[in-house]
Amino acid sequence: MEHFEPEIVAFCCHYCAYTAADMAGSKRISYPSNVKIIRVPGSG
Repeated sequence: MEHFEPEIVAFCCHYCAYTAADMAGSKRISYPSNVKIIRVPGSG
């Protein structure tokens, strides 16, 4: 049986979650390659 590794898509607010993910990248904190982050407009 194959090892299942899901593709994860995270829809992140431009002002909150996306900024945090971007800062993590600046600090060289990595996340798995199967995670894709999509920036979306925030709600306020």
